Amino acid sequence: SEIENYLINDTSHGNSWKNSYLETFGAIYEETEWLAKNCPKPAFHKFVRNSKKADIFSIKELEEFFKFSNWTSYDEWLLFRVIFFCGLRISEARALRPCQFIWDSKIVIINGFCKANGERTNYNKKGSEDDPKNRVVILPDELIVLLRKYIRKNKIKSRDFLFKYNNKPFRREFLETEFKRVVNRSSLNVGNRKIVPHSLRFSYVTLMRRETDIEKIKKLVGHNSIAMTEYY
Repeated sequence: SEIENYLINDTSHGNSWKNSYLETFGAIYEETEWLAKNCPKPAFHKFVRNSKKADIFSIKELEEFFKFSNWTSYDEWLLFRVIFFCGLRISEARALRPCQFIWDSKIVIINGFCKANGERTNYNKKGSEDDPKNRVVILPDELIVLLRKYIRKNKIKSRDFLFKYNNKPFRREFLETEFKRVVNRSSLNVGNRKIVPHSLRFSYVTLMRRETDIEKIKKLVGHNSIAMTEYY
């Protein structure tokens, strides 16, 4: 109750941050069960996230966002390019491994995502162990060149994480913070728009809609319904 009351009265952080805070305490409780049998994990109340959907980038804004001078690390720059050019969720980009890429066919198989603790699943966000809901995404030629060079240069093995620090996938919080820094360093005029990492996925869907039909886009981004793709 002390933890929840603290978060309820906290006006300086969003609900996503508060839920991450609760997940951390949940992990602590799980670790202590073997020491204190009378200390079970509480059934924390989850905070409702902001329902306002992410806004999209214009093409000029994408060009400005991806100027390398705005970035401090090539690794994060390339990771976010993959998110945009493949329409990925940030958790899917964190989970990428070289074995997912089929270079000759110019595709990447999306077959898992990273949880908050860095654990990689063998199924996608809308899937399960029994029904993984894997999908195939098309790779642009430019991205193929960059990724193959990156893998060779860093000697990344087939089943290693593609983007990692100390052999662990980048933390989601770190990537979200870096995203904000790049937006602030650039000349983007965000105004009252909600520009977040997921904006890159929204932008991918919007731009692809100019090129192909909605059913194909639904399959590329892994939505269960066309209604959700239209929402994007």
